[in-house]
Amino acid sequence: MEHPEFFRLFQFAATDARFTDGLRRGEKVAVNEVAKHVADAIEAGEIADQDPLLLAHAMLGVHTHLVHLVHRGLMEPTEELIDTAVSFSLHGLGSPAATS
Repeated sequence: MEHPEFFRLFQFAATDARFTDGLRRGEKVAVNEVAKHVADAIEAGEIADQDPLLLAHAMLGVHTHLVHLVHRGLMEPTEELIDTAVSFSLHGLGSPAATS
């Protein structure tokens, strides 16, 4: 992780009521931005027609969990980890060949 101090700062901020509203607003902005890209991909026929907002939450949830594991030293930030996260976001548990 390139800047673990930022991660720790956000973790701390999440425990302090003075910062939770701002963090939630930022989270909402991030989810809505991802949902726009997901909706564009649905429109282009690149991914299955599902709720873009729900898919955005799922994608960010998976990636956030992996960041937590890396930050806690339980996983290494390898190319395999990144490739797996991207593949999961694009294909779920299905085979990339089956979803192409």
